[in-house]
Amino acid sequence: MVARYMPKQSTLNAVAFFFVAFALLNSCSTGSHSSGNYTAKLSLEGLAVSDYFAKGSEFELSTRARIVSSLKEMQERPLKEVGPKVSAYRFLWLRSFHQPLCVTAYFPDDGESYVTGKEMESAARS
Repeated sequence: MVARYMPKQSTLNAVAFFFVAFALLNSCSTGSHSSGNYTAKLSLEGLAVSDYFAKGSEFELSTRARIVSSLKEMQERPLKEVGPKVSAYRFLWLRSFHQPLCVTAYFPDDGESYVTGKEMESAARS
Protein backbone atom coordinates (compact mmCIF):
# COMPACT_ATOMS: atom_id res chain seq x y z
CA MET A 1 0.00 0.00 0.00
CA VAL A 2 1.41 3.37 -1.00
CA ALA A 3 0.83 6.34 1.27
CA ARG A 4 -0.21 9.47 -0.58
CA TYR A 5 -0.31 13.06 0.54
CA MET A 6 -3.87 14.30 0.90
CA PRO A 7 -4.55 18.04 1.04
CA LYS A 8 -6.13 19.41 4.20
CA GLN A 9 -9.94 19.11 3.98
CA SER A 10 -12.54 21.30 5.59
CA THR A 11 -14.50 19.91 8.52
CA LEU A 12 -17.64 19.60 6.40
CA ASN A 13 -15.89 17.55 3.69
CA ALA A 14 -14.27 15.28 6.26
CA VAL A 15 -17.56 14.69 8.07
CA ALA A 16 -19.34 14.04 4.75
CA PHE A 17 -16.75 11.44 3.76
CA PHE A 18 -16.92 9.78 7.17
CA PHE A 19 -20.70 9.73 7.10
CA VAL A 20 -20.94 8.18 3.63
CA ALA A 21 -18.34 5.55 4.48
CA PHE A 22 -20.09 4.74 7.76
CA ALA A 23 -23.49 4.52 6.06
CA LEU A 24 -22.24 2.21 3.35
CA LEU A 25 -20.36 -0.05 5.76
CA ASN A 26 -23.21 -0.39 8.22
CA SER A 27 -26.06 -0.54 5.67
CA CYS A 28 -28.31 1.69 7.73
CA SER A 29 -31.78 2.33 6.40
CA THR A 30 -34.02 5.37 6.58
CA GLY A 31 -36.96 3.46 7.96
CA SER A 32 -40.21 2.65 6.29
CA HIS A 33 -40.95 4.53 3.10
CA SER A 34 -44.50 3.21 2.95
CA SER A 35 -45.90 5.84 5.30
CA GLY A 36 -43.97 8.14 3.10
CA ASN A 37 -44.83 11.24 1.28
CA TYR A 38 -47.88 12.48 3.18
CA THR A 39 -45.70 15.04 4.98
CA ALA A 40 -44.43 16.61 1.74
CA LYS A 41 -47.32 19.09 1.64
CA LEU A 42 -46.86 20.23 5.23
CA SER A 43 -44.85 23.30 6.18
CA LEU A 44 -41.90 22.86 8.53
CA GLU A 45 -44.03 24.24 11.36
CA GLY A 46 -46.71 21.62 10.60
CA LEU A 47 -44.29 18.70 10.96
CA ALA A 48 -44.30 16.81 14.26
CA VAL A 49 -41.39 15.08 15.97
CA SER A 50 -42.93 11.73 14.94
CA ASP A 51 -42.58 12.72 11.25
CA TYR A 52 -38.79 12.67 11.61
CA PHE A 53 -38.40 9.44 13.61
CA ALA A 54 -39.57 5.92 12.83
CA LYS A 55 -41.95 4.23 15.24
CA GLY A 56 -40.11 2.61 18.13
CA SER A 57 -37.19 5.02 18.09
CA GLU A 58 -34.97 4.48 21.10
CA PHE A 59 -34.42 8.21 21.79
CA GLU A 60 -36.23 9.90 24.65
CA LEU A 61 -38.87 12.44 23.64
CA SER A 62 -36.77 15.39 24.85
CA THR A 63 -33.80 14.23 22.76
CA ARG A 64 -35.99 13.75 19.68
CA ALA A 65 -37.49 17.23 20.15
CA ARG A 66 -34.02 18.80 20.38
CA ILE A 67 -32.84 17.02 17.24
CA VAL A 68 -35.96 17.95 15.27
CA SER A 69 -35.66 21.56 16.43
CA SER A 70 -32.12 21.70 15.01
CA LEU A 71 -33.21 20.03 11.76
CA LYS A 72 -36.06 22.51 11.29
CA GLU A 73 -33.71 25.45 11.92
CA MET A 74 -31.56 24.10 9.05
CA GLN A 75 -34.67 23.74 6.82
CA GLU A 76 -34.30 19.92 6.77
CA ARG A 77 -37.35 17.78 6.00
CA PRO A 78 -38.07 14.14 6.99
CA LEU A 79 -36.06 11.55 5.04
CA LYS A 80 -39.16 9.47 4.32
CA GLU A 81 -40.23 12.12 1.79
CA VAL A 82 -37.50 11.13 -0.67
CA GLY A 83 -39.57 8.23 -2.01
CA PRO A 84 -39.43 4.44 -2.19
CA LYS A 85 -36.60 4.19 -4.74
CA VAL A 86 -34.06 6.26 -2.82
CA SER A 87 -31.89 5.36 0.13
CA ALA A 88 -31.12 8.42 2.25
CA TYR A 89 -28.90 8.82 5.28
CA ARG A 90 -28.54 11.79 7.59
CA PHE A 91 -25.77 12.56 10.07
CA LEU A 92 -26.53 15.34 12.55
CA TRP A 93 -23.66 16.54 14.67
CA LEU A 94 -24.89 18.61 17.62
CA ARG A 95 -21.56 20.11 18.65
CA SER A 96 -21.05 21.53 22.14
CA PHE A 97 -19.27 24.77 21.27
CA HIS A 98 -20.16 25.26 17.60
CA GLN A 99 -23.28 25.38 15.48
CA PRO A 100 -24.90 22.03 14.53
CA LEU A 101 -23.76 20.36 11.32
CA CYS A 102 -26.00 18.22 9.11
CA VAL A 103 -24.79 15.93 6.31
CA THR A 104 -27.32 14.09 4.15
CA ALA A 105 -26.54 11.50 1.46
CA TYR A 106 -29.01 10.36 -1.19
CA PHE A 107 -28.54 7.13 -3.17
CA PRO A 108 -31.35 6.72 -5.74
CA ASP A 109 -31.78 3.43 -7.62
CA ASP A 110 -31.51 5.38 -10.87
CA GLY A 111 -29.66 8.65 -11.36
CA GLU A 112 -26.79 10.26 -9.53
CA SER A 113 -26.07 10.00 -5.82
CA TYR A 114 -25.22 13.14 -3.94
CA VAL A 115 -24.22 14.42 -0.53
CA THR A 116 -25.29 17.74 0.94
CA GLY A 117 -24.01 19.49 4.02
CA LYS A 118 -25.37 22.36 6.10
CA GLU A 119 -24.12 24.23 9.10
CA MET A 120 -26.60 26.26 11.11
CA GLU A 121 -25.95 29.98 10.75
CA SER A 122 -25.00 31.87 13.87
CA ALA A 123 -27.52 34.35 15.15
CA ALA A 124 -26.47 37.99 14.96
CA ARG A 125 -25.01 39.18 18.24
CA SER A 126 -26.02 42.50 19.75
